[in-house]
Amino acid sequence: MGIHAASSRQANTDQAVAEIRDQLGYQDAQLLLFFCATHYNLKALGIELGTAFPNACIVGCTSSGELSNKGYARDSITAISFSHSNNSVACALIQDMNNFSLSDSQELVENMLHQCGHKTTSNPTNKTLAITLLDGLSIHEEQFLQVINTSLGKIPLLGGSAGDDLHFDHTEIFYERDIYRNAAALILINTQHPFSAFSHHHLSAQNEKLVVTHADATQRRVYELNGLPAAEEYARTCGLPVNDLTEIEFALHPLTIKIGDNYYARSVQQVLPDNSLSFYSAIEIGVVLTVAQPEDVVGQTKSWLTDLQQKTGKPQLVLTFDCILRYLEINHLGVESSMNQLLSHYNMAGFSTYGEQLGGSHLNHTFTGIYFGECDDH
Repeated sequence: MGIHAASSRQANTDQAVAEIRDQLGYQDAQLLLFFCATHYNLKALGIELGTAFPNACIVGCTSSGELSNKGYARDSITAISFSHSNNSVACALIQDMNNFSLSDSQELVENMLHQCGHKTTSNPTNKTLAITLLDGLSIHEEQFLQVINTSLGKIPLLGGSAGDDLHFDHTEIFYERDIYRNAAALILINTQHPFSAFSHHHLSAQNEKLVVTHADATQRRVYELNGLPAAEEYARTCGLPVNDLTEIEFALHPLTIKIGDNYYARSVQQVLPDNSLSFYSAIEIGVVLTVAQPEDVVGQTKSWLTDLQQKTGKPQLVLTFDCILRYLEINHLGVESSMNQLLSHYNMAGFSTYGEQLGGSHLNHTFTGIYFGECDDH
């Protein structure tokens, strides 16, 4: 009981749901989270999961790869069950992210906290957390997260932006019995499981700087870096011709911005026909980008997880929002087997995202999530 995960690579929806149901067994689930590849009919899949788990709120999204204790996968489904045992859950759908106001947020969060047993947002316990699933192509994540995070107060917020297997066409959120775009799902969980929120990246800032000199912030599109065509100037720092700039090169040649004493990735998404660059997160004129270099992704991930286990105890489940660029790097370097051992050992479940959420921040190139430990009565 408590929190459990299942996965399936069955292409047929009926067979995939049956496999997930068999793996989870009888679960009095009040919440079922799921993440799936785009070849599935998201609405049909969500409805079938609702039939298999009739007492659960069903919430999910499309992804760019899935994670389970079997390892990284493509063309699959991962599902996570939160049972009534040890958990109290409240779920909500925000259908229009870009017009969601602070007053809307405060009213929504207050109502959800009542469902989880809280009276006010100003007096949360350390047993409550918030999870967001956002449309990964909405271009409104930052604004939405700042509003929600303000209303949550001290309650930690973690989440991921839906993907579409690197097609960059559309991403979808499933809530209850329908699919939505430009939407967000918000989940509050009050749990008896000890938990630790985390967000890490394995990037090391270098010396070279690129200044955004022409951009459209509303579209996260950069036309010039250092006064030169953006793709050409970025390709120069990579030591490549523009035509060789692909998703794997974006993963191997990350860009970062410095906020305070820390560096955060601003990841390139695509090279556009006019030699401009689109980004996964907010970018605007005047931003100084620092070229960065990935370090030992396996070694650093293992170190972070070791620290989390020392802090929180043996894992019940690690809910993971993992940037798609991390997976591309892992696959390119041939270290997927080593990473899969970590996924299995720590009982991970999650998906490869178009962005990760931590509090009011929309991040890239991170390993972000919630480490749930075992309850004391286990």
